[in-house]
Amino acid sequence: MAKHPDNVAVMSHLAMAGTEEAKRQNAKHVPVSLQYGLKSIELIEANKKPVALDDARWEKQKVMLPLLYLNMGILSLVSNNPAEAKARFEKAIALNPAEPTSYALLGNMVDDEYQQLAQTHKAMPEGKQKEETLKKATEMMDKAIDLYARALGASAGRPEHKPFQDQLLQIVTPYYKYRHNGSTEGLQQLIDKYKAPATP
Repeated sequence: MAKHPDNVAVMSHLAMAGTEEAKRQNAKHVPVSLQYGLKSIELIEANKKPVALDDARWEKQKVMLPLLYLNMGILSLVSNNPAEAKARFEKAIALNPAEPTSYALLGNMVDDEYQQLAQTHKAMPEGKQKEETLKKATEMMDKAIDLYARALGASAGRPEHKPFQDQLLQIVTPYYKYRHNGSTEGLQQLIDKYKAPATP
């Protein structure tokens, strides 16, 4: 890295390796992984092809951009920076709407916000403010339901995502039932709406 500070292939590889470590609860490499990942994003977005890379390898590198944003979102989450994490997950979704993980992680973040609002609402005295807090909490729950449904739609038909889907269904089903008078009717249609169109 000292000799080739623009080696985006090595930097993005190190950033992703650091993210994998962070997922295993080892946060030791988070700061340097963030540094390498963000530098990789910067170079790719500016289309600054390193001299050492040929055109074909550079094109492959550019395809990594959504994954880099997803990884940087995870590292921001581990670094306790939810605002940055949210922005990076949203960017990953914008770049690759077919990747389910960003929807799920964003859904988890919105779900946490809902849980906090629900606790606040419980402890409040009756009145207008309590009603407004309930309204906000309900909106958060609906947003979480939608993000989880998007994650399920994007991962549909991919057997490698079966454990991920099972887990998400366990989370989203009670929420959906709560918002639809105890019924799951319409949940599958919502998920289907977000499925990738079949390739002809």
